[in-house]
Amino acid sequence: MKAISPVIATVIIVAVAIAISIAVALWITGMTSSFTGVEKLEVVNAYATQGTDTRGNTYWLVNVVVKNTGTKPATIDQIFINNKPGTITNVYADNTPIPSTGKTLNPGKTTTIAFLLTSTGNTIEGAKRTTRSLNTNNPYISQYPSLVIDTPGNTVTLSITVSKGSSTIDYVDVLIYDQNNQLAGSQSNLDISGGSGTAQIQITLPSTIGSYTWTINVTEVGNPNTVYDSVQFTVVAAPVNPVVTDTFSSGQTVSIVIHTASGGQYPATITLP
Repeated sequence: MKAISPVIATVIIVAVAIAISIAVALWITGMTSSFTGVEKLEVVNAYATQGTDTRGNTYWLVNVVVKNTGTKPATIDQIFINNKPGTITNVYADNTPIPSTGKTLNPGKTTTIAFLLTSTGNTIEGAKRTTRSLNTNNPYISQYPSLVIDTPGNTVTLSITVSKGSSTIDYVDVLIYDQNNQLAGSQSNLDISGGSGTAQIQITLPSTIGSYTWTINVTEVGNPNTVYDSVQFTVVAAPVNPVVTDTFSSGQTVSIVIHTASGGQYPATITLP
């Protein structure tokens, strides 16, 4: 059996040495990158929308669009409002409450942070009821929630009273349609033979933060196309607990600082409408 020639042996040794050198270089580069990665968040946009809660108080839903333009993940663990630390679990990121452990944003990713400021510093929630009285020969909606505010995706029960009016109709269907004209809840065969009846209907709010217009129809039993009466109402899916208990007012400039677990601080300002 012939031995490997010195030349071939030398070539093999050199090739192995080069391969090992490349592997070591790549490993060192990876280790160096992991230790020298840069955290950087960029506030792409910040704005606020104004609303009125069920008690007539003003609130502002603040949205801050943040992008991780660094080379390593960043964990948002605190929000400061006018230099005051807020309650991070009252802050939403992409329509989901931020846990106490924070919201991690990977490089290149964008998130929309949303939180609530109020004119009273108090929670907003509940339903505002509106009363109607009509002179009609058809059943009509005499009392309904004209404004419903609750957290995104939460299920609430609505009370809707239907009056008989001067009609001879004793039973009706009550149908609730969402912003996409999809049936969101109903009660069939509501008894109004005594002059009126109240339907208790469960609905689930949209999972996306925002303000929506929904519709209530009173119809003939089994025939949704025969509508006796119809009203629209507002559904607001939003954080109901303010990020801080301070009071705010229209025209006020608010300082926002997004804080990360590594100690980073990324500022933004908005003027409340």
